[in-house]
Amino acid sequence: MKTCSKCRITKPLSEFYIHRRYGKEGIRAACKECTRKDNKKWRDALTLEKKATWEKQKREWQSANPERIAQHHKNCHNPKKVKARSLARKLNRIQERPTRCERCGRKRLLEKHHEDYDQPLQVMWLCKKCHEEIDHKGELYGYQGTHASAC
Repeated sequence: MKTCSKCRITKPLSEFYIHRRYGKEGIRAACKECTRKDNKKWRDALTLEKKATWEKQKREWQSANPERIAQHHKNCHNPKKVKARSLARKLNRIQERPTRCERCGRKRLLEKHHEDYDQPLQVMWLCKKCHEEIDHKGELYGYQGTHASAC
């Protein structure tokens, strides 16, 4: 049970959105109903002019950065990566999910990490911090480069 920071009503945890950035529990302070209301107010407050400006800025950025877009698509739409993620999700339904990071041992919300997409069922369970360190520093890959982990 948790008390919503907006409506001040105590509700079960299932009535709150999960988000790993929000505290130790990883649960938003406002309940789902209040969050939806806030999001609707924000969306309604946007004028068509602002939306048009954002779209224009997005198109300009995309035309100025075609190599970054191509790299993003290459990383996100890699067929081996898509297949590995799909198999890992299926395996996750069968296996029990670990509670501690395999790298640092902290008890956190965990993410799946594939060292090699040719071996899709070999998954490391890492906390967000360790996963970002490995992906961005290429620790397990032996190279220095970036990896699009936000796909």
